[in-house]
Amino acid sequence: MAPLSLVVIQRMAIVGGGYFLGAWFGVNYTITPGGIAVLWPPNAMLLAAFLLWPPRQWPWLALAALAAELVADIPAFPLWAAISFGLINVFEVTLAGLLIRHLCGERFTFGRLHEGRAFLLSGPLLASALAAALGATIYVILGRADGGYVGAWRTWWFGDALGLLVLTPVLVTATRWFEQNRWPRPSLRQLMEFLALAGLVTAMGVLTFIQNDPGALQFYFAPILLLPLGLWAALRFKVHVAALIAALISLLAVSHLVAGIYPYPQVSSGQAVWLTQEYLGIVVVVTVGLAILMHELREQREQLLVQELDLHASNVRLEAVVDERTNELKRTNEKLHKANQRLKALATTDFLTGFSNRRHFEELGQRQLKRVAAASESASLITFDLDRFKQVNDRYGHSMGDEVLRQLSNSVNNELRPSDLCGRSGGEEFVILLMQADSNQACQVAERIRLGIEALNIEHQSQVIRVTASFGVAEWNGHEALDTLMQKADRALYRAKRLGRNRVEAEQRER
Repeated sequence: MAPLSLVVIQRMAIVGGGYFLGAWFGVNYTITPGGIAVLWPPNAMLLAAFLLWPPRQWPWLALAALAAELVADIPAFPLWAAISFGLINVFEVTLAGLLIRHLCGERFTFGRLHEGRAFLLSGPLLASALAAALGATIYVILGRADGGYVGAWRTWWFGDALGLLVLTPVLVTATRWFEQNRWPRPSLRQLMEFLALAGLVTAMGVLTFIQNDPGALQFYFAPILLLPLGLWAALRFKVHVAALIAALISLLAVSHLVAGIYPYPQVSSGQAVWLTQEYLGIVVVVTVGLAILMHELREQREQLLVQELDLHASNVRLEAVVDERTNELKRTNEKLHKANQRLKALATTDFLTGFSNRRHFEELGQRQLKRVAAASESASLITFDLDRFKQVNDRYGHSMGDEVLRQLSNSVNNELRPSDLCGRSGGEEFVILLMQADSNQACQVAERIRLGIEALNIEHQSQVIRVTASFGVAEWNGHEALDTLMQKADRALYRAKRLGRNRVEAEQRER
């Protein structure tokens, strides 16, 4: 049991005042001339409080309701009967509240179909029926059960059940708005539609329950025609509007019954009230139940839309990540390709001159000779060596020697065709394979290269470095291996060295 705090006192005042007003309204405006209560409002007030507020506060709220019951009943009933009625009503609401909380959890909103089902089964059907069994006993003891025990039981049950059905959804949803500060802000179109619906319900309700002929009571409209208006409210509006429309239909029916206008002329007044109660129960259950179902479907659709948007956003993020990773992988592959190209170049190319290294030159050279042999074309090989290059390195340093080799490579490339192969076979030794060239043509190319090297002026610290080279030329005989051809050119190179260097010598053919 919660301590008696200011909040609890305020809620006790709300429940006590609301319960008393409900009882006063029930006594004065829901009891027919035959003494039958069409619906009993106060229990709906207490059940709404139990569904909205924590169970630890229920004893205080029940105490407030019991006090209000005594104030309302003492003028018409003995004290013991008033206390009994109050305890029976508290029992009914407590049982319904416990069952609903057990089935639906701590927060009850009338926003889920299983909440509406739990409310209907626990409150109007079970708790009200059990309480009616106790209440009918009191009426029998008091001698006021004109229709016997069964009649008193049915009257109590239907009145309590209808009161819970009509008013509890309205009270719960309205209080939830207060708590969450979520008062609806309808558009002008929605407001006009609601006013049109309420006006149509009122007009049809009056014409449905009005007395056409005092001698033969009948409807202008059949009561069933009000049900589509409830369905309209359920389909077009939220639960609170549907509950209001159902309450309006119930109010119109009850007001006519209380005025003594019974729409069923062939039955007794008591049976007419019971039939009307059954009809109103159906209208309220269908209208509010469908509204709850539509609310749940709308929420599910909104959740699906949110999930779809989240999924779309996740897909966009995933696509961005994939694109980023793909671009990163592409950049990595490009870097790897460039690295492989550099590695390949390092493995096949002399980094200083840009010529093929010896191994790569031999691989390409063998391949070229096979192609030339298949085409029955000629080829020649030039080997050349820088004269006294060691003196350049010793005198000017290896960095200057490297500069000489770089400038030499530019001069050599100027004299070669794209199809010619040039390689660095040693420190200052080079080899050139000329396609479609005989010995004489190769000697001419070698001479141009020699002159180009001789003409190089390489500056170093205000000095000019001059170098020369000796050349050997050998013509391929159409079938010999590249190594053999290189040996023949080397012999011609050695002869050029012996004859004074800085010259071109061709292979001496045997006669």
